[in-house]
Amino acid sequence: MPYKTSYKAHSTLTSKGQITLPVVLRRRWDLKPGDRLDFTLEDDGRVVLRKWVRRSILDIGEMLPPLPSLTEEEIDAAVVRAARDKGEP
Repeated sequence: MPYKTSYKAHSTLTSKGQITLPVVLRRRWDLKPGDRLDFTLEDDGRVVLRKWVRRSILDIGEMLPPLPSLTEEEIDAAVVRAARDKGEP
């Protein structure tokens, strides 16, 4: 479904502080009961609503730069330096 540049709908706040998210948005974001949403209040008073996406550490790992390869000697030296910096003997 192609996205419009803007979308406008109304919802009523209940006495418990709840709102109903319009079905168009629930379908567009493929929201199911129990899904989480993030609300961000902008400085200009706008509220930005985003679907909260939990990602696996395996997915995030692909986005990170590779870690440098260290030798055992380099690791041992780093441990000794860290202990010395903490004041341990």
